[in-house]
Amino acid sequence: ASHNPPTVGSPEMTVLEACERMTQHDVASLAVVDDQGHLIGLFHEQDLARKVVPQRLDPSATPLRDVMTTSPVTIASNRSFAEALS
Repeated sequence: ASHNPPTVGSPEMTVLEACERMTQHDVASLAVVDDQGHLIGLFHEQDLARKVVPQRLDPSATPLRDVMTTSPVTIASNRSFAEALS
């Protein structure tokens, strides 16, 4: 099966920029990576709905670092679905 590379952004990227990138790539989430390319968080549509909108944060001024989900749990792509669930 072919896999598309993840859509990524930086912690300094604004929520507005992230949403524009997600729309451009037709995805519901963005991998947030540091300068070395290490995954440090995820920004998902749910973060927008649960953190940005209810707090009336300005999407053009709010950086992802303030609203992303941090410390995502990951698993290697060669692992099985059963291993991911355990």
